[in-house]
Amino acid sequence: MLQEDSGTPCFGRSSTACRLVDASASPAAAHVACFDALDDTVAERVPMAVLSAGDLVLSAAEDASELRLTRVIVSQHAKSDAASAMIHVQHERGTLSLTPDHVLFANGHFVAARDLKEGAVLAPASRVTAVRHVTEGIINPLTVDGRILAAGSEGAPILASVYTEWIAERMLASTLYPVPLSLSATLARIFPARAQAYYDEVLEPLFVLTTSGLKSFNAMAPSSVVAITIVLIDAMLALGLAAYEACDPVGLAATLAVIGLVARRGWSGCKKGI
Repeated sequence: MLQEDSGTPCFGRSSTACRLVDASASPAAAHVACFDALDDTVAERVPMAVLSAGDLVLSAAEDASELRLTRVIVSQHAKSDAASAMIHVQHERGTLSLTPDHVLFANGHFVAARDLKEGAVLAPASRVTAVRHVTEGIINPLTVDGRILAAGSEGAPILASVYTEWIAERMLASTLYPVPLSLSATLARIFPARAQAYYDEVLEPLFVLTTSGLKSFNAMAPSSVVAITIVLIDAMLALGLAAYEACDPVGLAATLAVIGLVARRGWSGCKKGI
């Protein structure tokens, strides 16, 4: 199934990341283990498709000058067989495929992949040597800090966000909420396996239906209204996970109905210019 550009950010399914095996290892040691010495007792370079909620992965500061660790909240599209149009970026130290709307760090700031040109400087420092269009399966590990060091199946990683361009600026500017202090992110850390199953079975189909409405709402609504809506949706997601954990289909259905109503009302209001 081919997925069009719907505002959902994705890496190509062949993309890799650095996952820690030893949670006490430093970010620098993890980087060496994944991309230099290949020591899988410390950390391992893995396909993004095998990442799941709770995994610790390698990230970096905004310009990649400082390596960091971050936690996967959920892995989006882990069970999906959808494919999407991708921008395949070849740079001096490796490659990476990602959707045109996916945001990565280039020329000193975060930009959408569709805006990359040959000669652009990525982070860590590596110059883009070629950009071409491909089609590939999709995957996206959503992380607490909104960033991840991502690579192709071989070569060195580069710094990318886990967000699409319509929400990246708002999310990357946040240091406390909606992540890491949101209810849903907290529950995903406490109950990672159940959070991943909840996302796979319940939330991903819902987000496919509501993303366009949320995108319009984010563009048109005042920032204060968007902020309140994020809090409400976060609370509904957390309640939905609780209902899912308790195997309460009625409570889960009611929770999802509220989330859907928020998205539909936001979309309708945006179409009216509210």
